Formats: sequence, C-alpha cells, structure tokens
Amino acid sequence: MPYDLKGRNVLITGGSAGLGELLSTTFASEGANVAINYFNRIEPAQKVQKACEAHGVKAIVIKADMTSTAEAKRAVRETIEQLGGLDIVLANAGWTRFAEWKDLDSMSEEEWDKCWNANVKVPKAILSEARATFDANPDGGLMITTGSIAGVSQGGSSMPYSVTKAAQLQLVKCLAVTVGPKIRVNTVLPGLLLTEWGLKYSQEKIEQLKNLAALKHETFLDDCAAAFVMLAKNTSMTGHLTSIPRVPNLRISAELPEINTMSTSLSAASRAAPRLTRRCMRCGERSDNCQPARRRWMSSVRDAPAKRPKTAIFFPGQGVQRVGMCTPWLEAFPNTAKPILEEIDETLKLPLTKTIESGTNAELTQTENAQPAIMATSILILRILERDFGFKTSERVDITLGHSLGEFAALVAGGYLTFRDALNMVRRRAEVMSRCSQEAVAEEGGEFGMVALVCESEEHMQALINGIHEFLALGSKADSHDHLPAVQQVSIANLNSKNQIVLSGSITRINTLLTNLRQFGGHDPRHVRLKSDAPFHSLLMKPAQETMKRILHKETQDGRDIVTWPGIMPCISNVSGKPFQDKEQLKDLLARSCVETVQWWKSVKYLHEQEKIMRYVGIGPGKVGRNLVGKEVGMKGSVKGGGVWGITSPKEMEEVVRALDDTEHVEAD
Repeated sequence: MPYDLKGRNVLITGGSAGLGELLSTTFASEGANVAINYFNRIEPAQKVQKACEAHGVKAIVIKADMTSTAEAKRAVRETIEQLGGLDIVLANAGWTRFAEWKDLDSMSEEEWDKCWNANVKVPKAILSEARATFDANPDGGLMITTGSIAGVSQGGSSMPYSVTKAAQLQLVKCLAVTVGPKIRVNTVLPGLLLTEWGLKYSQEKIEQLKNLAALKHETFLDDCAAAFVMLAKNTSMTGHLTSIPRVPNLRISAELPEINTMSTSLSAASRAAPRLTRRCMRCGERSDNCQPARRRWMSSVRDAPAKRPKTAIFFPGQGVQRVGMCTPWLEAFPNTAKPILEEIDETLKLPLTKTIESGTNAELTQTENAQPAIMATSILILRILERDFGFKTSERVDITLGHSLGEFAALVAGGYLTFRDALNMVRRRAEVMSRCSQEAVAEEGGEFGMVALVCESEEHMQALINGIHEFLALGSKADSHDHLPAVQQVSIANLNSKNQIVLSGSITRINTLLTNLRQFGGHDPRHVRLKSDAPFHSLLMKPAQETMKRILHKETQDGRDIVTWPGIMPCISNVSGKPFQDKEQLKDLLARSCVETVQWWKSVKYLHEQEKIMRYVGIGPGKVGRNLVGKEVGMKGSVKGGGVWGITSPKEMEEVVRALDDTEHVEAD
C-alpha cells in the first residue's frame, strides 16, 4: 500500500544545501512537515525553511554536527519535540574532503574517524534514537540514507569516503533485516551531482565521470530527489540500494533472502494497489476483487478523521507535585522514561530528578524545584503516550492548554517550544518568582501565598467577585489600591470555574479581606490555603514578567527564535482564554501571565461552546485539572461521543488510550 507523505514528520540531515535542500523542499511539496538540519550557517537553512513553509507545512531548523552521534541523537529528539513525532529520516549528511588516493597517508587518523562517524556510526545512531518512535507509529517509520556510487566502486573524493560509503551500504542491509517489520531502511546511490561540492571537481574529472555513466550525463538532482520519494512511498521495499544513474559493470545487489524486497522496475500501478484482505458482506468476494466493496472501504478510511470527536489535552499547574511521582513511569516504561529523566538533569545541570524521586516534601515544594518538576513530569507522560502507545498527538489532538505553569507543557505539546527550552525557561522563571517571594517576606513580614475560594453557584461567585472588587476598590480609580506597594496588594490570581477563584498575596491581607466580605458583604465562601510558597499571578511577580520578556525576545545559543510559529495545533492563552494568534502575541501574553489572572473558566467555556471539544485528556500529576474541566463541561469519564479523562498513572494510561480508541469514530449528538 502506498505510504502517503502528507502530514508525515521528516528529519533531513544536511538539509540546508545541495541535495539536502532539494529533499527538504520536495518532501514539503508532498505535504510533509520537515526538520532541516544544518551545522555551519543558519541563513541558508532559514531560506530553505521559508521555501518549505510556502507549501503550507511546518518547517523547523535544527543545528547539529552530523559527525557526532550525540549531536545526531539530539537532533532526533528535538525533531520529535518540535514536530510532535517522527516518521521519516533522510540521512543525507556525510563527510569527506578531496585527497590523493595513491598517498595512503593523505588523510589523517582523525579524518578517517570523521568519515566513519558521519557515514556509518551516525546513521546507525539516528535509527537507534528514532526506533522507539518508529515502532510506536501506526505506520512504522523509515530511514533512507544518501549513499554513493563511490561505495561500490573505487572512486570518489577520497579513500575513506569510498570505504565508509561501502560500509554504509552493508549497514543499510543489516539494519533492514534487524529493525523490521515496521521500519524500512533503504539507500539512494547518486553518481556525480553538480552541487556546490560536485563543482569542485575539475572540468576534466567531471567529463570523465559523466562518461562512466550509462546515460553519459551527471545525476540530475530532481531525479535523485524523486528516487527518495519513491522509496518513501513504497511499503514493500527495504534493504534496497537504488543506483542513480546506472553505471556499467557495477553489480548492486538488493536481494536479501530474509526480507521482502522489490525491484525498482515494479509498475506504478502494482505499487499503488492497496493490499486488501477483507471480504464484501454482500457478495462474499474478496474486497480487492469487488470494486464496490473496495470503494466503500477506501471511503471509510479517507473519511475517518473527519468523524473523530474534537479533542483537547491539558496540563496541570503548581501544587500537584509529590515526591516519587516519576517512579511508576520509570518502572513501567524504562526505555522511554530513563533517557528523558537524564535529559532533565543534563538540561538544567542539576540533579532535579533526585529531588523528585527521593527528596523531602519541603525541597520539592520550593518554587524553583516544583515548577520544572511538574512540567517535566507532564511531558514525560506525554512522551510515553506517544512512543509506547503509538499516540500521534499532531493527528489525534485538536487543541492544547495548560493551567498556569501547565501552559509551558501545553506549548511543548503544541510544538511552540522545545522541551529543553521550556525546561530552562520554567526553571529561570521559578527562581525569579521564589526570590520575589523572599523579598516580599523580608520587606513586609508574615506569609505570602494563595487561597482558593469556593461558592455554591455561579450567581454566588459573580456576587463574590463584585464584592472583592468593591473592597479592593478596583472599580474606583480614586480609591483603588493600585497606588499601594505590590506587597500590600491582593490579586485575583485564577478564575478556575463557575464557583471557584483563587486570591494571591499576603495571607494576612487575604484573611482581612475575607473577614470584611463576611461582616460587610454577606459573603461566606469556603476557603482553602493552597500548597504554594509564593503569591503567583500578582504584581509581586513583575520581575518574573520582565525576565520572561528578555528570554522570549532573545535568540537561543544556536541562533534560532525560541518560539516556533506556527505550532502543530492551536494553544490557549491563560491571559486571554483564547488561542494565541501570532508569535509576538504569544511572547507578550506568556510573559504577562506571570502577573495577570489565569482565565481557566473562560478557556474551558471557549473550548466547550465555540470549539465544540468533546474529548478532554488531562496529562500530568494530580487530578485537580481533570475535576475542574469535568465539572465545567458536565462530563466525567466516558460519555457518548467523548469524555473527560486524566492520565496520572500507568494504569490510567491504558484506560484512557482504550477510551480514546473506543470513541475515535463516534460522532456526538
């Protein structure tokens, strides 16, 4: 069955120049999202990125040295993070230099190693890193390497290049019999390509190489790119070595007795025919012999996505942290969880995972630890859902959102921030917030934090909010408390639901406000002190807002904008309660969220009433978010056509995946 490239996620190594540039734009023209790897200069990569985006797909650039296995693996991880998955790798990058063949020492030991790394070890490392994701994909995955005629002849720019390209061909065949049946591995062997590199040959050498080819001309770039597309779409070819052009007297064997390989001479019609095994319920004929049945089945497959109930995923904020919250995931899914936990400590350059697993409650509750710990655990659970259960976020989720701190996890899930960037950003933001709280205590004395207020109904809540505004004089500029220092102000931090809000500021002043509301306003809401050591979403957090502004408007170390736009799905802003509209608005609202009210109630109402979301999946520790959402939309667990679920444990993961599968094609009334 042909493999449709539309909507696939593709990593192209060495994708900013030469053949790699054409591969990037060609796969983008087929509807694939592309990650363009470069190493030296970002400008050409950004130019290719814009050309790809012109096809209406998502395109990102990733700087990584493809002579380093560690860098190559990082590129795979960043692709998965930013694109929301990975389906195809075009291992196009290589390394060589022009050297005299007859001089056995013309290339140093270091250069031999560099060739070996780039042309053999890195493709293997890339597939090793991508394997779990490929295996989890419903349609598997594939890697196509850029080989070379030099790998089957004694030629090319240097002896190490020829030797390592030959080794790459054997690697491709070995991998094909090792990683199947869901993963395909093939290679394309170009001859002379008149790219910037190929034009370094002398004119005499170019003519000599042309004459060696059966067709007496160089390999045309478009033909070479078309071969990659053909190998990507054909699901019956693996371990195949496709030579372009054919060189006389060179035998390139694609026969691997252990696997199913096919010749490139296979007709287009037979390649395109789906392998149907069903029988028609009306006539009993095999579906592939019954044209009406064939049309009905293909129509059902094509129309299935349109019938899926709209789905949102949401992430929790601070207060849900608990010691040991990652342990069940590490024990149940070690292959996925362990590398992510290692990445957390490596990114932050501190042993945060040790604090999560075996620290004290006091240590974990500290803002600078709690915030990155909760965000990281949420993404850990999401990655397990994607990699171990084959859940394709970009295809099965329509919108994402997060409560307060959870907004960062939502932006990672939506493809706007990388996991590493978000982790560093959250840690830095939390450090500033913690310092703000300490300075407030030193200046004012007493305790600072947050208190939730709960009323009986929506009507009572609106009256309570009006009463709070009146006592804080927010409705009168003359009497407003805005002139007071931030440490003396009380803020409405969260509008969580139709009957719950959260106040932030000095605990003493919050208690005074509650006393006034009872004595003079006739309001007596139930109140609960939250597990927070800081008054978030108040003017005390102004320094954190300024810090976020600087981070969001500064390029990353590898020269890219920290925010990717657009993402793979819409993301709801805590400040507006609606989707971000553009990159600059995202940066502005994300920074402002440090001091402004979280419009969670407004966000959920928007999803329920305007977006008509029918399935809500909470991902992360704690069940507060699930309960808040379920209460607002009137659903708990599965209902006809949808439901509200939470994934906080491995057991719940299986239950939620089953529920999503059960409701995947059930239309709401």
